[in-house]
Formats: sequence, C-alpha cells, structure tokens
Amino acid sequence: FTEFCFLGIAASALANNLSKKTNSGVYGYALFGVLIVAVADEFIQSFSDRGSTVSDVFIDLGGALFGFLICFIAVVLRSQSKNKNR
Repeated sequence: FTEFCFLGIAASALANNLSKKTNSGVYGYALFGVLIVAVADEFIQSFSDRGSTVSDVFIDLGGALFGFLICFIAVVLRSQSKNKNR
C-alpha cells in the first residue's frame, strides 16, 4: 500500500504538470499506468513462493488512489493559499 501510495503521488504530480502544459486531463492515463504496474507486480510474484492474488492488486490501487488524493488536496490547498495572497 505504501509503495503504491508514493507511486500514486508521483503519477498524480506528473499528470498535474502534463495537464497544465497540454490543457487536457491525463489523470486517467496516469491511473491506468499505475494499474498496469500493479498487475505486472502481481504477475512477477506469481513466479515466486509468495504467489499472487487479485486482492493485492486492489490493495495496490487503493494505495495509489490514496496518493492521488494526497496530491489533489495539496494542489487545492496551494491554490487557495495563492488566491488569499492576491
């Protein structure tokens, strides 16, 4: 969960910067990329003794969504603080 939380923060920050430059929403693509990483991680684990489960993919996605939420809250708070200073 924690690793994918950090991945979610990084993906959200990247999507935020790209959406400012291209004037289009790329958050869905970023979240899809995180999903691909989660599925690939579980696929790799299927070759080890640990095994893989679908619930692990959901836990990984939950961590990424939490990271997206943290980044979203940070962007909103930053924008409100900029508006107060103007």
